[in-house]
Amino acid sequence: MAYPKVKWTGVEPKLSVMTIGDSYFFKAFTDFSGTCFAKSSLWFYHNELHTWGSMVPLRNDQVDILKQIEAQDLIILFTADANLKEFSWGFVEDALRRYRDPAWREPEITRLSNDIRNDANWMQIIAQKATADGVSNDSMLRRDAIHVLEHTRIK
Repeated sequence: MAYPKVKWTGVEPKLSVMTIGDSYFFKAFTDFSGTCFAKSSLWFYHNELHTWGSMVPLRNDQVDILKQIEAQDLIILFTADANLKEFSWGFVEDALRRYRDPAWREPEITRLSNDIRNDANWMQIIAQKATADGVSNDSMLRRDAIHVLEHTRIK
């Protein structure tokens, strides 16, 4: 099997990346992922979270999946064709389940609603849309907060 020698030259790495992958990616992770990215981690078969530069992987029960997702600039789902039937090893389902969880979702909607309320221009647009749709300003405000939650990356 060929093992390339990779050397990173160019711009300083700035991106944070997390790869959910199998053993086929492990060599890339250990050999050059840490030099190509400012931060790099590998969620090995979505069972152990390895962080580049740390010798101790974390088990799933030690990891907050939402915090891990939100800390990334880039998420890579990687699998060799031999593992396609197991693709993502439950990562996608776990992430969606957590994002849909009312215990997490409602405080985020409240936070976003408060941010919108503090923006006079946005509230003017909310009032116009509410009038056009025949709903209250509060209902339209909630709709916009949900839209922002579901269609943007949460900081």
